[in-house]
Amino acid sequence: LDFATASGVVGVGISNSGGGPRFQLYFDLGFSIGSSGIQLAFSAHGIVDVDSTGVFVDLSVRVDADLTSLLHLDVSGQLIINTKGSNDYFKLDVHGRLDIGGVISVSGGVIVVVGVFAIVRLLAT
Repeated sequence: LDFATASGVVGVGISNSGGGPRFQLYFDLGFSIGSSGIQLAFSAHGIVDVDSTGVFVDLSVRVDADLTSLLHLDVSGQLIINTKGSNDYFKLDVHGRLDIGGVISVSGGVIVVVGVFAIVRLLAT
């Protein structure tokens, strides 16, 4: 029937060497559910690294959804957090598009950066 499919890879690392304990997580996941005309596809991949010097996170997510035969949503984003070193950094970047009936398309996004170069930017097209 292929109503739902999923795939993925996950890796976990735990060590205690050098500067102390360290935890690492890697993942690349995806799933879809639905049938022709109404379907949701989701994917996420990223890394999390935690040790005595701080935290590093890099996460990317995407949603591609046919909500009805007339509405299509395509949204993706990235989250980066880095507290390692002297320059703490946070970045959130989300953008997407909504298509209505294949005739009207609305797209936009937002980028928020907190750190050495603090930026907040809204995008709309």
